[in-house]
Amino acid sequence: MRTLGHLSPVAWAMDGFRSLIFYGGSLSTVLVPIGVLLAATAVLFLIGVARFRYE
Repeated sequence: MRTLGHLSPVAWAMDGFRSLIFYGGSLSTVLVPIGVLLAATAVLFLIGVARFRYE
């Protein structure tokens, strides 16, 4: 379930928060979660623009 849960952007955000808050991480430790969240944002934005109906 842990692997399957990473299909959701919430899991990536929680990984980043957890590494910063509980493990005292730095920017380098959250670059992967930030990158995945930015990629998901771009993909979902493009899907939304493509499906938007201009009337």
